Amino acid sequence: MASATKDNAVPMATAGLENLDLVKYLVSQVSLSDNQKLAELQKYYPEAKWEDWTEAQGGQRVQIIKTAPGEKTKLQFGTELFVSQDASVTALLGASTSPYMMLDLLAKAFPVKVEGEWSNKLVQIIPSYGQDLAKNPAPLDQVRTETSRTLGLVYASKTGTLPAPKDGATVPAPTQFNPSPDAKKPVIVIEPDAQKPAA
Repeated sequence: MASATKDNAVPMATAGLENLDLVKYLVSQVSLSDNQKLAELQKYYPEAKWEDWTEAQGGQRVQIIKTAPGEKTKLQFGTELFVSQDASVTALLGASTSPYMMLDLLAKAFPVKVEGEWSNKLVQIIPSYGQDLAKNPAPLDQVRTETSRTLGLVYASKTGTLPAPKDGATVPAPTQFNPSPDAKKPVIVIEPDAQKPAA
C-alpha cells in the first residue's frame, strides 16, 4: 500500500476488483507456510529438504495499471514503450531489461539513424538483427549454436556446423554441475507479491 496515492488509489482498487482471481492467488502465495513452500519446491526438486535452503527476498514484479478516458481500468503485464510524437521524449513502463525493448526504443526514437548510419553497427553487435528467426531456421540455429558454445552448454546443431570462436577465444567445454559438500546452500527466492519458492 506504500505506493498508493490520491491519484492512483481508485485505479488500483478498480484493477484489484476486476482481477479477483489474481488477488486471491497472490494472497494465497504470500500466506504459504514453510511446509507449503517446501511442497511447491518439491514439485520441481523432489529431494529438496528445508534445512538445505535459505530464503531470500526477490525483486518485485511490476504491473501496469492503465486508465484511458471512456475505458475500463486495465491491469497489464509486461513492458510498454511510449514515444512522444516528435520522438524527443520516451518512457519505458514496466521492468523489462530486455535488449528487444532497447532496440524497439532506438527504432522509434531514432528511426533515421537506425535505418541509416547505425544499421551496420547494429548488425555487427547483433548478427541476427533485422531477421525473423522464426522464419529462418539457419540463422536461428547459428545464434543458438554460438550462444551455447559461449556458455559451455550442449546444443545439437540442426545444420551440423559449429562456428569457430571469434578472435581466437577459447571456449569452455560443457560441464556438469556437481556441487562440493561445502558449497553454499541453494536459495529460495521469495518475491514480495508472490512468495513462491524458486531455486
